[in-house]
Amino acid sequence: MSKLFILMSILSLLPATLLSGQEPAGKPPAPPAAPPAAQPQPGSNASDAILATWLVVANDNEVALANLALKSAQHKDVQQFARQMVEDHAAFGKQLQPFTAAPAADSKARRAEDSSGVDERKPVDARGKVAVPTGFDHGVLLHDVGRKCLASATRMLGEQKGAAFDHAFMQLQVANHVMMVDLLEVFADHASAELRPTLAKGLATVKGHLEHGKTLCKQAEKVAQADVAGKGAHGGSGAGK
Repeated sequence: MSKLFILMSILSLLPATLLSGQEPAGKPPAPPAAPPAAQPQPGSNASDAILATWLVVANDNEVALANLALKSAQHKDVQQFARQMVEDHAAFGKQLQPFTAAPAADSKARRAEDSSGVDERKPVDARGKVAVPTGFDHGVLLHDVGRKCLASATRMLGEQKGAAFDHAFMQLQVANHVMMVDLLEVFADHASAELRPTLAKGLATVKGHLEHGKTLCKQAEKVAQADVAGKGAHGGSGAGK
């Protein structure tokens, strides 16, 4: 259910190695392909930047969704949970920030074309044709996907009101925190010795959120069901008059 599950596939999208082929007979040979981009090694600063950026995006989304719940949740326990999410995930994101790469410019700005209509970010070969890129910016990708996920989750929650909102929000929180636990456990195997303590501390906090969230989700479900039943009974009695 959680739109943040989309992030599961992102780390596998690593720069592809270019394969060189033979040009058809009679055509001039193409310039040699550029060597493939070096891949971040586990435990390196580059790999830490990818892991930390992924988690910062996820934490930022949690804060944004929790702020939405503070405005829309009706049950005080759900509101308190949302308040805790804002505080804890903002703090975790701040701890992760030093491990991330420098923030990239807005993706739309980077895609701006010059007056000739050619994307200046794309390299061209000797024949003036756009060369196949050897890699991409993982940080940009993660931020772009994060914005998309947040927009989808916000739109979904915006369709709910009252007890139904509380239940939908808590369902989303349980799904997100299950995902976050898995991410942190796997990321610890690929992080540097400097990053691992921060991940371990975050993991303990997120596990606490998950257990608390499960309890509140069950409570919110019962309230939502009772609310629907009450509206149905009210509608039935009105129809009989």
